Amino acid sequence: MSVVMQEIPRLGLGPHSSGASLTTAEFDAAEFEEGWRYELIRGVLVVSPPPLRKERDPNDELGYWLRNYRETHPQGHALDATFPEDTVVTPKERRRADRVIYAGLGRDPHEGDVYETPFLPRFELHLDKLLKRADRW
Repeated sequence: MSVVMQEIPRLGLGPHSSGASLTTAEFDAAEFEEGWRYELIRGVLVVSPPPLRKERDPNDELGYWLRNYRETHPQGHALDATFPEDTVVTPKERRRADRVIYAGLGRDPHEGDVYETPFLPRFELHLDKLLKRADRW
């Protein structure tokens, strides 16, 4: 008995493709126009511009604080890794995050890991308020 594998077309995607319906296989096989952020949310391609400097700088600061916590706090070992501008892969979605924080894995996360969580936990972090508090420390 032979198994026939269906070939996935290699789509060229760019900002003009935003709103297109895609499968995860089509998204994973696609070639993307550089300079844009791409996500697959509930089967729909979302294309957005890259973050501005005023967004990237506080994100870098947060990364510094997290790494400092990992190195200096007695429970810092719970923080496995943190990455800016990373894509989180779930079975049905490809979500782009400003910063991904991996904690409690007990290992470095592997690129391409698929997380079975049907949704991504969300929280709001008001960096402007956090930075004002940090100035008082």
